[in-house]
Amino acid sequence: MKRRDQVAVGLILAALVGCGTPVASRPTPKPIVNLTAAPTIDLDATREAYKNELQPTAQPLGLYIVRDGDTLESIALAFNTSVEEISATNKLEDINVISIGQALIIPSLISGTNNLTITMPLNQSKDLTPTP
Repeated sequence: MKRRDQVAVGLILAALVGCGTPVASRPTPKPIVNLTAAPTIDLDATREAYKNELQPTAQPLGLYIVRDGDTLESIALAFNTSVEEISATNKLEDINVISIGQALIIPSLISGTNNLTITMPLNQSKDLTPTP
């Protein structure tokens, strides 16, 4: 056999060996996905609850700044006092008129502080009257 015939027989044998029965492919398993719905949040209710929640501030003790939607009655209920006490403490002329941003002294927040006294040595006394 000639070299060319040997190469031809080798190619034919290789082709026949490669043409055997096909191997069956295994099926790909389907992915398992469990979806759980996230709880929904009522943003309006959350915003309203947060707006009405009392927030700590760097305000002086007993001072409250009026916010949008506040009334003297709602403030009095929130601080366990009465409209009359707030009105008298702040010398309000009309209990139906308060403004957003207005500072109000809340009597129930400062009750029990009447016994506080500030003492200074006599040589360091200062004029504590407010200046306009």
